[in-house]
Amino acid sequence: MSNFVQTPVDNLAYAGGVIFSGRKIMFTVEQCRAKATEYSKLLTITSGPDEMREYRRLERSFTELADNAQWSADNYDKTVHTIAPVTLSPLTQTISQQ
Repeated sequence: MSNFVQTPVDNLAYAGGVIFSGRKIMFTVEQCRAKATEYSKLLTITSGPDEMREYRRLERSFTELADNAQWSADNYDKTVHTIAPVTLSPLTQTISQQ
């Protein structure tokens, strides 16, 4: 089990400025922690209240992603896994592509 966090692009407005249409972006736990640290440092040099709120939110988000990915990796043997690959029905595929 690798320590990656998969984030759908639709829900990602900040990926180090990199957005790929229709793909998933994967971060390691270490990368998430590094981004959280980066936003924490930006909090010390920003002056606007809106920027502070946004950096604090981003810091918290990346910290939570890292914590959750670490928990998943540490507890992989305690979680339920599928036996066979899951296939989507044509209706589900159409909905998920929208």
